Amino acid sequence: MHRRTWMAWPAHPDTFARSVAEAQAAYARVANALCEFEPVAMVVGPDHEGVARRSLASGIDIHVWPLDDAWMRDIAPSFVLDSGGRMAGVDWRFNDYGNKDGRNVEGYANDAAMAARILEHLDCECFPAPLVCEGGALVGDGEGTLVTTESVVLNANRNPSATSAEVEAIFQDHLAVNKTIWLTRGLAGDDTDGHADNLAAFAAPGVVLALSEHDPHDDNHAALADLHRRLGDARDARGRLLQIIPVPQPRARVRDGRRLALSYVNFCLVNGGVLVPAYDDPKRDANARAIIAEAFRGRKALSLPSLAIAAGGGSLHCITHEEPDPCAN
Repeated sequence: MHRRTWMAWPAHPDTFARSVAEAQAAYARVANALCEFEPVAMVVGPDHEGVARRSLASGIDIHVWPLDDAWMRDIAPSFVLDSGGRMAGVDWRFNDYGNKDGRNVEGYANDAAMAARILEHLDCECFPAPLVCEGGALVGDGEGTLVTTESVVLNANRNPSATSAEVEAIFQDHLAVNKTIWLTRGLAGDDTDGHADNLAAFAAPGVVLALSEHDPHDDNHAALADLHRRLGDARDARGRLLQIIPVPQPRARVRDGRRLALSYVNFCLVNGGVLVPAYDDPKRDANARAIIAEAFRGRKALSLPSLAIAAGGGSLHCITHEEPDPCAN
């Protein structure tokens, strides 16, 4: 169960170069849908409070804090609970996805400080981690198994001298992860270098929804075939072979000469529901929602238009970050 979901209001003109207003409308749609299931906290930059308040449902909790971009999955803390139910958070080092845009620390310092700011606000202990990483790079089952990608965590633009063994030790120390499953790379056009939350998601311990593509001519075919091979060969932290549920990827979309990194497994789980991205493709959108709804029986499955979000580089999972309710665990 979640105490709330955290989001961040989009306003960066480079991230949403074609239409910031379109992105804000899409984020507001997600937040307003979310608050029908659980409380929502929205971080808004000081210059954008007015438009955010006009767009968001009255029950959404707005925090006017310094903010650079709008990908809360990547900048919020990884929440952890101890055996007594006390909550704390892991603060990963953030360098703006390898600082490929050359913004340097001045351009992303507010986002880099967000995890610690949230934990201070919640009066929770903060554990700084000696690793450059983003929340979207980490997909866990809650029982000690983690899926991540070499192209992100072991990338020279983040952790140039780290070995997989050293990274696994950090995951174990900070997240109680006993099994790390390494994927090679992510989707074509993914500005993050290949976040795992575009590739796979646990429906339950031992059960993984994995993006798939059967067309050998598709740019993502090789990466997704390798994904299925690696998951098929892996065992989780409890020694189980994984049950893999294929989720066919959305049809290819190109914007401004770049393929959008579209994924249906980049969905958002909420209390009693699952919000599934839709990309103006009725047949494939409905098929993906049906597959995901079947994997989460008992939850209400809703499709939400997500192309405007994807134009900035992510989807529903990328823009949300759940805060657990310790009293419910």
